[in-house]
Amino acid sequence: MRYLPKTLHIQSFHAVALENSISKASEKTLIGKASLSRHIAELEQDLGVLLFERHSNGLELTSVGEKLFAIANELADVAIHFSDLADSLADNYDREVRLSCTPGLAAFVLPEVIQKISHQAPNIKIELVSTNRPLNLLMGEADISLRTIETSAAKVKGEKICDIAYAAYASLTYLEKHGGPQNFTDLKNHNFIGGYQMGAFEKQLKKIGASVDNSLIKYRCNDAIIAWNLVVSGCGIGVSLCHNGDNEPRVERLFKDLPTLSLPIWISAYKDIRAHKSKELVYNAIITELNNLPKASLKY
Repeated sequence: MRYLPKTLHIQSFHAVALENSISKASEKTLIGKASLSRHIAELEQDLGVLLFERHSNGLELTSVGEKLFAIANELADVAIHFSDLADSLADNYDREVRLSCTPGLAAFVLPEVIQKISHQAPNIKIELVSTNRPLNLLMGEADISLRTIETSAAKVKGEKICDIAYAAYASLTYLEKHGGPQNFTDLKNHNFIGGYQMGAFEKQLKKIGASVDNSLIKYRCNDAIIAWNLVVSGCGIGVSLCHNGDNEPRVERLFKDLPTLSLPIWISAYKDIRAHKSKELVYNAIITELNNLPKASLKY
């Protein structure tokens, strides 16, 4: 019988080839760098080929490595399908569902959704991964993903849920001390809190005759939760989900006569999610609950 390389070694090769780096692959797979290096070396020895060329800026697949990587991709799909099928056959609403989303959604929207899911299926376990980095659904990094951009990967099902509403807010203590801006030009006389998300609203702001450039931002923060805490604490004016801001008694919405801003919310999952009771329940619950959120006046 012909000797077959170890499946774990092929998985390690696949992970390293995806990242072109043993260090990055180690972070993704949680396999130690020394173990990954050993797996690659043993696989090269077993096959009698060189899979990678080592350069100062990382690893690069050899021509042989590229051909084998294509097959490793197929094997990864088969492994995921094998695991998913086994999981679905034994799924009685007691499986763990790994849900990936942005920090803002994780903090301000999903707690209520998860609480309602817990009433429908008390045995479901949910791991909530709060990150701005989209996770790889095909590699099993997450079961369901919520993002403000569409996922276009093959074998991934994605659908737009809604356009979620955003508006500008300031705390009552800030407004008592500084007053509220009378118009957008008046913003230059106020402390504005912003981060990377403001770029997503640029076209919408122009539609309503507004512009928030970098010169207006006094406190820059790329963490939505921290930025909101700065607003609530009275540090300045910031933009947040209306679902969050309108339900916070310590703040007041500004420019109430103007349309709200918006970001689209996309949900994605592996295409055969309907075969998994736990995953399907979480998937459908998210769609239902997010459709109940305040809708935006402006479209993204």
